[in-house]
Amino acid sequence: MASIQKRINKDSTISYRIKVSNGLKANGKPNIVSKTWKPKNNMTQSQINKELNKICIQFEEEVKKGLLIDENVLFSTYSYDWLENKKNGIANKTYVEYKRIVDRLIEEFGNYKITQIKSSMVSKYFNKLRQNGANKNTGGPLTENTIKHYYIVINDILECACDVNIIHRNPLSEKAFIKPKPKKKEVQILQENNLVEFLDYLENENIKPKTILYLLLYSGMRIGEITALEWTDIDITNKTITINKSHQRVSGLGIMEKGPKTEKSNREICVPQICIDYLLEYKKYQDNDISNLKNLWHKTITLYDENLKPFKKANKKIFTQEYGLPMAPEYVSKWVKKFCKRTKMEFTPHTLRHTFVSLLVQQKLPINLVSETVGHSSSTTTLAVYTHLFKKDKIKTSIAIDDAINNIKNKTQD
Repeated sequence: MASIQKRINKDSTISYRIKVSNGLKANGKPNIVSKTWKPKNNMTQSQINKELNKICIQFEEEVKKGLLIDENVLFSTYSYDWLENKKNGIANKTYVEYKRIVDRLIEEFGNYKITQIKSSMVSKYFNKLRQNGANKNTGGPLTENTIKHYYIVINDILECACDVNIIHRNPLSEKAFIKPKPKKKEVQILQENNLVEFLDYLENENIKPKTILYLLLYSGMRIGEITALEWTDIDITNKTITINKSHQRVSGLGIMEKGPKTEKSNREICVPQICIDYLLEYKKYQDNDISNLKNLWHKTITLYDENLKPFKKANKKIFTQEYGLPMAPEYVSKWVKKFCKRTKMEFTPHTLRHTFVSLLVQQKLPINLVSETVGHSSSTTTLAVYTHLFKKDKIKTSIAIDDAINNIKNKTQD
């Protein structure tokens, strides 16, 4: 129902402010659309009332059908409303990432009205992100995968703007607009000669990184899962490891400890004796370190939960930084980079996880067992990621069907 407010202007003329509710804004507040009507000077009050009633009905109908556009909403204003509305439905870590992207988008489009945003403007901006200097940390360009995240955010902002009738349609839905398309990276594994070379080099490394990399190679765990491990997760007798948490660095805060990547990532895995041996050797090293550091060792550590709220817990972490501080996955990545620089090898921590899966497939283990061991949500995920490993098996299917039919034909002829 429209509301009408009579106004006396500075020039003593009369105008009427008509307001209609049009749902809610992104921040949950009422979205009020209004227009001003000024009657002609010679109109009687009866004529004014009749015309005003007609205009109200027409205005309400236009609002109801979404035919009106609020042309004055700035991209900056609506983007922050959108972000605030998203806050309650996403993890705080995701919210922090969204805010970082929204801030960057506002640097480019903040002073534009949403109705002024064109697909060509967004395309040009994405091309800027592909140039050196776009990455404020490295000075290089942003990766296509990162640019895709920018697209996801601005596209959702514009879609929501459509929903509340700020704009008629999303300009990024135009066929001419080319979405960012990150190239699918090929899964990198260590070939047999590289694997032997890697193990040889590893023998000369310190016990901490050596133990971590042996676990990566022999268990297929993610690095965040390994850095989150506690001694209570290890069953020395049964040679099993319970995986029920993961570490992730949160910029400006510290280390977040949360559940593993997927529900299926909560799992118990078996590891060979060599992993147990290195863990026991490393335990002696850590106990000696704790003894030498005495009160400098952190017996209690502070972590952050998935809502980015800090919590304290007894320090039972297997792998730590100096003085027992919790370790972020980036520590392992940085160490691997230094290792590769020294040895002239090329791999990442995730390469060892891929190598683990590849070796299990070569050993003809059932795909569902491999999937459960590495914590994939389903066997379909494992097949999708490692499809190249099954190419030889596809050839075997043609041979098998040919043999089967030939056997039937031979039996019939006999």
